[in-house]
Amino acid sequence: MSDQPTTPPSDQPAERSVDEIRAAQRARRAGAPDPNDPIGAARIARQERRNNR
Repeated sequence: MSDQPTTPPSDQPAERSVDEIRAAQRARRAGAPDPNDPIGAARIARQERRNNR
């Protein structure tokens, strides 16, 4: 059980994180707040509340 014959763990997380970063950058360019950046999300929410007055 301890041996995983598929991909070594050192390879997987790096690629996945790069894909996650690229997806987050695409979402941010589209105007979506970054879920991993609560401060930025709060800033965006404040700005939207200010604009909706």
